[in-house]
Amino acid sequence: PLYNGKEWREYARQTGFETDLCTPEHPLSNGLAEKFMRSIVKVTHAAIAEKQDPRTEINKFLLNYRNTPHSTTGQCPSQLLMNRKIRTKVPTWIPVPEGLAHKEAKQKERKEKERQKTYADKHRRARDKQVNIGEKVLIQQHKTMTKPAFNPAPFV
Repeated sequence: PLYNGKEWREYARQTGFETDLCTPEHPLSNGLAEKFMRSIVKVTHAAIAEKQDPRTEINKFLLNYRNTPHSTTGQCPSQLLMNRKIRTKVPTWIPVPEGLAHKEAKQKERKEKERQKTYADKHRRARDKQVNIGEKVLIQQHKTMTKPAFNPAPFV
């Protein structure tokens, strides 16, 4: 089999990595690669549906993927691999403005949102409902073909 010879094992030992064998033609044994391939296929199908070049769209996807910080490491794959960030059209960091005009705009936005909420609540006849300890309530759940929007068994 590929990558299973004496030389390969010696090279792996010298460079300090472990080989992990997986079964070919068995996607369940390498879920991480399959998950990434699902994303690639999705980009390809979208490009074909939009009558664009799939190779160009995959390259754009890979550029953005490599430049997005990973949730676990907090670093971009390109930064970890090449010790630098790749320049793209997507801004990487925008400082939060802290001027007087910005504070006034935030305050206006808060007031406007409150006004819109009051208006919407009035037209929907929304009311505050007090729930006392020991009362039975229905719990909302994810609706599917077999499950209703609310759990039919009351919760105490």
